[in-house]
Amino acid sequence: MSIPQETLDQIQERVDIVEVISVHLPLKRAGRNFRASCPFHHEKTPSFMVSPEKQIFHCFGCGEGGDVFRFLMKMERIEFLDAVRSLAEKVGIPLPKRGDASTERASESVRLYEANALAQSYYRECLLGKEGEEARRYFSNRGLEAKTIEVFQLGYAPSSPNAFLTRASSKGFSEQVLLRAGLILKGEDGRLRDRFRHRLMFPIGNVKGRVLGFGGRILDQGEPKYLNSPETEIYSKGRELYGLSLSGKWIREKEMAIVVEGYMDLITLFQAGVQPVVSTLGTSFTREQARLLKRHTHDVVVVFDPDQAGEAASLRGLDLLLEEDLSVRVVTLPGVDPDDFVRKKGSAACWKEIDGAKPLIPYRLDRLASKISLKTPEGKAKACQEILPSIAKIGNAVLRSEYIRELGERLSLKQEDLLSELKKVKEPSWGKEKEIPGKNIQTPPPPAEVMLLQLLLVDEKWIPFVWERLETDELSDGRTQKILSTLYERSKKGEKTGVARLARELREIMGGGFFSEFIGDSLDLLDKEKALTDCVLKIKATQKIQRLDQLEDEIRQAERSKEEGRLKALMEEFLAVKRGVVLTQKTKERT
Repeated sequence: MSIPQETLDQIQERVDIVEVISVHLPLKRAGRNFRASCPFHHEKTPSFMVSPEKQIFHCFGCGEGGDVFRFLMKMERIEFLDAVRSLAEKVGIPLPKRGDASTERASESVRLYEANALAQSYYRECLLGKEGEEARRYFSNRGLEAKTIEVFQLGYAPSSPNAFLTRASSKGFSEQVLLRAGLILKGEDGRLRDRFRHRLMFPIGNVKGRVLGFGGRILDQGEPKYLNSPETEIYSKGRELYGLSLSGKWIREKEMAIVVEGYMDLITLFQAGVQPVVSTLGTSFTREQARLLKRHTHDVVVVFDPDQAGEAASLRGLDLLLEEDLSVRVVTLPGVDPDDFVRKKGSAACWKEIDGAKPLIPYRLDRLASKISLKTPEGKAKACQEILPSIAKIGNAVLRSEYIRELGERLSLKQEDLLSELKKVKEPSWGKEKEIPGKNIQTPPPPAEVMLLQLLLVDEKWIPFVWERLETDELSDGRTQKILSTLYERSKKGEKTGVARLARELREIMGGGFFSEFIGDSLDLLDKEKALTDCVLKIKATQKIQRLDQLEDEIRQAERSKEEGRLKALMEEFLAVKRGVVLTQKTKERT
């Protein structure tokens, strides 16, 4: 397909190369131009320049350069025609079609995008119609303005079991496309139904704003409270950040990103004027999300809910941001979640709290000091055990040294002793500058999770056996969760996976040292059912024990704050979980 030169010139005239590149890189003004670190090679001193006047880019380090089409081709690894189509769509310039329109068939990915776009429009229509009265009342009670609802394209999925399926079918969408998009599902009775029914709908878009999937909140009582789109060919929640398409320009302007947990937290803050904000879609941070943030800024403020369960584990999860050389600060808003806080106290108070956020390492040390004494030998050892692995992940030698100095002062320990302990931390990222890219050693997942996956990959007929006994979110490692989820999905479709296919599809997860876990022993055990059962029980027991640790922390906090009602509920949950641990252990003994 040939694009006339005048059309290319017209696209380039309408497109701002600075705007396009700033979606991918945190550009800073340098005179008449803009500067950033080159995305195409590693460099310590930024030498990547963008000229808004000439509409070109050039890296003085590696020599890469060209126009906006060239940048998209390199950055997104796409062909020239795909880059042209993307930019033409952005500025609303029609491209000449090849042959008769009836013979033009959209690619599978494009069809999924189109199905999601139809769903967004349909849910929006339902929200504004008669059936959306209850949903509109909910948004109003939560303080959302009509403009905000429009900006975020919020919607409502009606309670009818196949209302959207009927609409989509009338628009020419096949059942196969709708199933692949995760917009409908097949029940146990074999009937097709809408996935989302009687729910508030939050469209989830990529950095360009194209809808990839949805989050749906139930309007009345019931479970699950939130129902999200499944992983599809175009959507993976670990690769996206909710709200980034709207907040990206504010993040670049403020040179910081505020990270919250939920849809409503983000929307309420954005409406109040706290606009450089994104949400992690309810997951722990992934490397893809960290790198996505890094394209826009190097400063991140994470806002925790005051009662967030598993805060300690969540804080450790932020180490991944440190590995990506991001500056991380943390704040817990006093007494309420971000949504309630900004509605009650306003944006100025919210900004004040955010401006006072503490760096991650001192924040974690303060939280630890609120739970244990840092004056006893045991407390000091616990603090070192918790904090030193995080410090080891910091690539900047000055920051590492400063945090070691601060840790030494807080614990009354010599810096030399702390440095000695720091060297014992396994494979710190800053000691691996000369490693081959992609070969960095990561913290290995729990042995039971690795063994479970090894057994399933050796003989995939056992996947349904595990599927009936174990949910993916019961695994503690995000990588093993993703692999098990992929095995489940392939099994549902009657497809084989194998290590080679996983390596192709999940390159980030299966690369480097983690991949070696799956090419070692074949685990050709005689009693696979017992081995798999032991793995499942071990994983479940570990999860319960981790929850017991979290509950102990929460119980101590409730005792200190004298919250009798909350304390009673926590104690009841603690005893119930404790009984579950004992039961799991007895079951394991019997097997």
